[in-house]
Amino acid sequence: MRLAMTNQVLMRALPSAFKNTCTALWMQCRCHKSAIDLVLGLVFFALYLFTLIPSVLPADNGEFQLVAWKLGIAHPPGYPLYTMAGWLFSRFFASPAFALNLLSALLAAITLVIVSRTVRMLTGSIVAGVLAASLLGVSTTFWAQATTANIRMPTAFFTALCVSLLVEWSHGRVIGNQGSGIRDHAVDHPVTLSSRHLVIFACLFALGLGHHLSLLFPGVFFVFYIFLIDPKLLKQLRRWLKPIAFFALGLLPLLYLPLRGATGGTFANGEPAAFLVQPTQFFDYVSGRGFEGDFFYFINTRPDLFPDRVKLLPALFDFQFNWLVFALLLVGIVRVIRRDWKLAVMLLGGSALHALVTLAYRAPQTVEYLIPAYVLMAVLIGYGLGVFSSQKSGISTQHSALSTQQSKGGRTLARSGFWILNSLTILAIALLFIDHSPSSHWLHDREDTRAYNESLLNAAPPNAIILSNWHWATPLWYLQQVAGLRTDVEVQYVFPRGEELVQSWLNAVAAGLKAKRPVVVNMFFRDQFNASPYFFIPLATAADEVRAVPLTDRPASFTTGDINFADKFRIIGYQLLTPSTPAGEPLTLLVAYRVESTPDPATAFFVHLVNPAGSVIGQADRTVQTGRYQTGDVFVERFHIAPMMDVQPGEYPLWVGVRTSELLKANGNERVPIATARVTAPDRLIDPTGIDLSGGIVYLNSNAMSGEVKPGDEVKINLNFVAARPLLRDAVVSVQLTGNGWRVTDDFVPALGAIPTLKWLAGSQVFDPHTLKVPENAAPGPAQLSVILYDAFTQEPLALLDAELIKQGQSIPIGTWNIVTR
Repeated sequence: MRLAMTNQVLMRALPSAFKNTCTALWMQCRCHKSAIDLVLGLVFFALYLFTLIPSVLPADNGEFQLVAWKLGIAHPPGYPLYTMAGWLFSRFFASPAFALNLLSALLAAITLVIVSRTVRMLTGSIVAGVLAASLLGVSTTFWAQATTANIRMPTAFFTALCVSLLVEWSHGRVIGNQGSGIRDHAVDHPVTLSSRHLVIFACLFALGLGHHLSLLFPGVFFVFYIFLIDPKLLKQLRRWLKPIAFFALGLLPLLYLPLRGATGGTFANGEPAAFLVQPTQFFDYVSGRGFEGDFFYFINTRPDLFPDRVKLLPALFDFQFNWLVFALLLVGIVRVIRRDWKLAVMLLGGSALHALVTLAYRAPQTVEYLIPAYVLMAVLIGYGLGVFSSQKSGISTQHSALSTQQSKGGRTLARSGFWILNSLTILAIALLFIDHSPSSHWLHDREDTRAYNESLLNAAPPNAIILSNWHWATPLWYLQQVAGLRTDVEVQYVFPRGEELVQSWLNAVAAGLKAKRPVVVNMFFRDQFNASPYFFIPLATAADEVRAVPLTDRPASFTTGDINFADKFRIIGYQLLTPSTPAGEPLTLLVAYRVESTPDPATAFFVHLVNPAGSVIGQADRTVQTGRYQTGDVFVERFHIAPMMDVQPGEYPLWVGVRTSELLKANGNERVPIATARVTAPDRLIDPTGIDLSGGIVYLNSNAMSGEVKPGDEVKINLNFVAARPLLRDAVVSVQLTGNGWRVTDDFVPALGAIPTLKWLAGSQVFDPHTLKVPENAAPGPAQLSVILYDAFTQEPLALLDAELIKQGQSIPIGTWNIVTR
């Protein structure tokens, strides 16, 4: 009996004790806010550390990893502050690539702490600050940028820092000419009333602008906010002197560019940068004059596409966050407009202007360029959360001073609002974390960039010239200059030189061959290269050696073969570059053919992956203009064979065949085995329902399946895709409308360039609009609408993984339109 009574007493006392303990802990946390900041920063730093990309990266990321290591100069506007900070940071690590990736993780964690502190200053709520920062921290692009070397994260850092300083200044600015202090109603400690915040802001704003000019657009509203808070500044010009002086001080890192150029500094490719000592050249470089054609491109050059770019905003927001976050953002916007319209001008105006300029800019990283806007949105969300938090907790703030006078019903409403909003925020954070965590860990375990570029360097002939696109040029330079791999090879970045890009490539090929050096290309323009006088010999999964004359024997690395197809073509060797592949991912087979007799103008060559029953479970076909070859010539073809998604793990044979006007037989068979490949389980994180393509892309649906149009009309098609895993290659979506004797196409990076496939994570759903114009002279009758996706660098179509559709070709049919006369 006594034991039972004791238990009852304990059961009644425990809730009270638990509540008192939690209250005590909460009060301790409120008194030690720096501990909250520290925990928040460490938690996210740990998250980014455990999902960090471990090695070298492509494109700009690889350039920053290299330039920081050698204290060089990056592409315009130069990024001197980031380069110097990266150089210092990389001294503490054996791998410069890892160090620069880690620097982003550190900056991201600090940025989140600043966002949390800013929200806390505005609302007095610790909870609101932590939740708003956490939402930003697990969002798609912010998390991705926190694990790679990039200049977006420093921009986010400076954006958050500028907002924080202005908020702190506005809450404790000078009253008249007094230098005394007052209590900031949004925090619980006194703030010294002086102009130091404006001076520090001016310096940091200049540092941010010198890092990247995109800070200018939210910066317009930063300055506007200053004059809204303190309009007397417009007349008191003497008060401008110190901030202007410190602004100029913040621009001093830009002097690194001419000084480093004059002392032997080089660009990523090793070329000297001495021309930066000239004032005009220096100004053009730091202002990014070379990109002025991209600035407002969708307003000045392609205004027809700008409305469609603006319509992408909901899709961009959904890609970055989710619709729960959108609801929270609306609450924050309404609250800040009602309670602090000046702050609303800064946050909403900065977000809107930055988004507008970004949407008008031609660059396939729109989701990255919007990062400053994401930071401002996080503060807005925190503001909306903080109103209810401060009312519920009873903290006296300038925005909730009347809360003590509220009725019991009003307090109940505020308490309910607190729990509802914070519960929704926690749910949104959990959903984002669940969505993105698998992809981030998947990417953490991959080193595809290093593997591909090492294989390319190792396959290149001695003293070769590798002509490269920017995407692969920077990791190639990194591996040469940092890792010391194949320094006998020269890597040249090919870019337009006042002509079409393909012509620049052909000119570079001609110059390399004229110098009597082997030439390798890692980009392929199918129609133009096939029409050129050169012969392209595959070396790797996506690179070719260019020759002026055909081969006369198989490459030395090939396995010997001897398969004779009707005395017309003989397989003399092969190389299986990827002997094992997951279902749905391509394996690469190189096959060397020798011409045995005068060939037909064109010949089809195919490779089948076959199961024990003899059924085709993966295939690749290539049509070769064989009429250009003579008897005895040798040519090499590359086949990408993607096993169907339902193929069971195991060993499967690869069979080869040749077709002219009929199937050519070898030893009486229409196809014969050449090698064996291993298929493993699909390397996917989700299994969406749709039409699968190799590389992890799934086509979901289209809005336009059929209809009637007239010649000259426009057909608008909206496609929807989803990623089954993070994507590792840039793909282009080509929508084609084919009628009687005519065809129109619209080729674009997905979402009008806003969301390139390299940014897709598992589960990313991407809305992709296209516009096709029917020719004025189009003949009446049916026109087939189809879509095909191809690699942006090799123009190799992504394999269809649908057994029925693949019988019809490489494109996905999405409808039939009837062309009618006017």
